[in-house]
Amino acid sequence: MINPDQHIADIVTNDYRTAGVFKQYGIDFCCGGKIPLSEVCQKKGIDIDVLSGELQNLYETPSMNTDYTSWSINRLSDFIVGYHHGYIRDAIPRITSYANKVASRHGNTHPDLIEIYEEFQRLSAELMDHAEDEETRVFPALKNLSNGNRPDDTTLNAMIDELESEHTAAGESIARIRTLTSDFTPPEWACNTFRILFKELEAFETDLHHHVHLENNILFRKAQLAL
Repeated sequence: MINPDQHIADIVTNDYRTAGVFKQYGIDFCCGGKIPLSEVCQKKGIDIDVLSGELQNLYETPSMNTDYTSWSINRLSDFIVGYHHGYIRDAIPRITSYANKVASRHGNTHPDLIEIYEEFQRLSAELMDHAEDEETRVFPALKNLSNGNRPDDTTLNAMIDELESEHTAAGESIARIRTLTSDFTPPEWACNTFRILFKELEAFETDLHHHVHLENNILFRKAQLAL
């Protein structure tokens, strides 16, 4: 049975398929996931029995869901770099090109497209700096901890706090993009490039949420428990 006092982040950590349900209800399971299910439902006016029923149906369905909680700090760090950092480095130039083209063509009559382009540029710059910092400073420190070389607790916790703050900013940025794109829904008159841009932005959001979830709710918890 679903525990209404369980935190959103913990529900998703136990079974990542639940992220899709929370996304449909507009519930943040990444940066804002450290609050109970009952509290979220009360704030958003969601029928907790209906939502719990949907979550329970998932639990009763056989899953091939990856158990990231069983992974070591080293394995998680390497996966995040290879998969999620690799994705943003590949996707950002492509999406930027689409966004620039659409804004240049339609921005005069639809200024929100210029806002989307500018917001994505800001988000991209922040994420690229963020990934570089993780790869050169933070993840090596986490791996040292995993390998038995205990770092200064205050320094490591400060680094984790900094990253979580950056995750929050990234989440707010992609949320603004979702609002500007009307939940990534292109208008009927949109050209192919326009439609592709919105699909790419939605995929980027999905990847970002998974990326942040792995770090905030699994990797960083493992590191703090190891201190």
